[in-house]
Amino acid sequence: MAVELNECLISGTIIEDPQFSGEGEGSWAFLKLMTSFGMQGPDGTWHDEEQIVPIVADIAHHVNTARKYIKAGKAMTVSGYYRSWESNGPQHGFFVRKFIFAKANWGADKGGQGGNKYPSLPQN
Repeated sequence: MAVELNECLISGTIIEDPQFSGEGEGSWAFLKLMTSFGMQGPDGTWHDEEQIVPIVADIAHHVNTARKYIKAGKAMTVSGYYRSWESNGPQHGFFVRKFIFAKANWGADKGGQGGNKYPSLPQN
């Protein structure tokens, strides 16, 4: 039985370089995104749990983006949908609709505009 979720956002860090299969319109990219979430233990205390999420890019544009810009250690968010299927046993993955790249400390070195403590967009 297949399971599908319409839209999800998952943020985390790519834990190893993507793997690729095929070229052009029939190409695929496979990524592993490490995420974390809070979990309450039996004693009532909270701790972080890590979860590896399999990411699948099956559209040529997304595969090319992965080839050019995504490497292990990249922080990012993936917008897409979750799907499970049967093929030599149960399979599942999170299929990409859009990559959203994180740019840490963007503008923070300038202290923002007008002495504001918040980062500002770079000026052209």
